[in-house]
Amino acid sequence: MNARPLRPLAARSHVAHVASVASLVALASCATTGGAQSSQSSQSGVTPRERGCAIELMREGIPTQSVRVLATVRARCTGEIAADRSRCERLLMDEGCQRGAVVLWQLRESPLRDTEDGITLEASAGVYR
Repeated sequence: MNARPLRPLAARSHVAHVASVASLVALASCATTGGAQSSQSSQSGVTPRERGCAIELMREGIPTQSVRVLATVRARCTGEIAADRSRCERLLMDEGCQRGAVVLWQLRESPLRDTEDGITLEASAGVYR
């Protein structure tokens, strides 16, 4: 029989220790960058854009080109902004800009669930591949 020699127990525990330390270092790195959201945006390679950026808002349908999803964005609109649909949509687009998106789709609207009058707009945000 061709059995592989076993590593001594000390060597195996050293490997496990190194793996544990590597996991803790990665976890600490994520915590110091502000959590998963900051870590995720740096790993995605997408640069946040300024408010007011040019962004495509698809009120119906889905993109016909291949898209990489970055996030779901939300805008909570109350008062005068809720009464002006274009201003509320601009708030939503600004959220997409901050995440580096170039297109928003699957636009959904729902009433606020608290005592305030207003709406919440929500959409998928992404970049074309």
